[in-house]
Amino acid sequence: MRLANNARSLNAIVTVTTVSGVKLTKQLMTSQGLGSDQTRELIFGFGQATDIANISVTYQNGEQRIIENPAIRQTYDLSNPETTL
Repeated sequence: MRLANNARSLNAIVTVTTVSGVKLTKQLMTSQGLGSDQTRELIFGFGQATDIANISVTYQNGEQRIIENPAIRQTYDLSNPETTL
């Protein structure tokens, strides 16, 4: 998941839900330690899961975007807020 490089994306929470109901959650945070990665990408590993039910992105202002039935092994780019998925 690639989020926009702006203040709106800071602290965004991304939750990926597999079809079996397992939820994986990450939060976009920057400046975590000396020499840390400053990317705006969040990478999820699914182990043996082959299908994802949805990806939910919740921004700090409460706005939410949901991607239904996303393909695995893909990068979803939400750096443009007008992107339709």
